[in-house]
Amino acid sequence: MHKNNSQWTNPAPITAEEFAKSYAERYIIEGLMKSSDTSLFKRFEDKYIIPKSLRDNLVKALEKNLKTDYPDSKTKFNLMRSTYFDSSNLDMVKHHMSKATSRFKLRTREYAPDGKMQKTDFAFLEIKAKHDDITDKFRIKVPKDDMEAFKKGAPITPTVKLAKMNPNIALPDLVKRIIDINQALELFHLRPSCETQYVRRAYTDGAVNDSGLRVTFDENIKYNVLDVVPTSVSNELNKAGDNNSLKSMIESYSPKEHIVVEVKHHGTVPDWLNKFVNDNKLQKATFSKYCYSIAKHATGK
Repeated sequence: MHKNNSQWTNPAPITAEEFAKSYAERYIIEGLMKSSDTSLFKRFEDKYIIPKSLRDNLVKALEKNLKTDYPDSKTKFNLMRSTYFDSSNLDMVKHHMSKATSRFKLRTREYAPDGKMQKTDFAFLEIKAKHDDITDKFRIKVPKDDMEAFKKGAPITPTVKLAKMNPNIALPDLVKRIIDINQALELFHLRPSCETQYVRRAYTDGAVNDSGLRVTFDENIKYNVLDVVPTSVSNELNKAGDNNSLKSMIESYSPKEHIVVEVKHHGTVPDWLNKFVNDNKLQKATFSKYCYSIAKHATGK
């Protein structure tokens, strides 16, 4: 508490934008020139929503110029499952809608090669931040018991087991990031808000440590909203949808008609890919699977 004019007042609560700005300053702005940690994916991400009629031509271009990108070379695709965290008032959705310079999201992720979910003793936990056009994704393996507790509001504890699960991350860095994740969980009362599932195909130029080009495309996005969206929030989303990206997401993407392409790079895109984009008159899109899912559910469209 702070004393002001002889009165005791509570400090103003930190906003999602303030948290994101602080996080970005430490891990994107200051860290761009420092870290080569393979758990960090600092890159540009260009997204395109394209009609399925272009799918075959896209695959031909990708297979001609890139290699498939899976741990097992025999894998044809990954079934992706993500659980996104948000507050009961959907502060993370509102944060995205604000178009703030710095943004962040918290989610879990599971991979099912060729649709077959593998049994593991861990789950991936990711905090993904964006500052202007630059993305920083930090991912750790968390023991499944700890992850279940985390989903119920318990903080992650930096144990020896956790450190051994993430040997590629220096312990001081691991601890700092866990502190940030726990702080976000507590500050914004984050809980599992929505599950998404989709088929992803991934390609890369083969550069080491994620230092090159990676292209993915996602099909058949499905979702399951895990909590009741308050009427006040639903009304706000419907009203706001006339003037922000949520409306365009709903109108520009249909699981039956479109695929979502993501081009992840470090500042330059090869000529063959630029040609594909230009020849098909593709435009960069603003699209979030989580925000799209909440918007579809809340607006009933």
